[in-house]
Amino acid sequence: MTCPRCRVKMKELKGHIYHGNRKWKCAGCGKVKMQKPRPLK
Repeated sequence: MTCPRCRVKMKELKGHIYHGNRKWKCAGCGKVKMQKPRPLK
């Protein structure tokens, strides 16, 4: 996953699954983003 602001690869924060979302943090600007995992087929 890349940061929408600065296009740097984001790091997944382990152990941070809130309401089924994974939490990502940008190494460059420190922006935090939540991502819903894709539903299993």
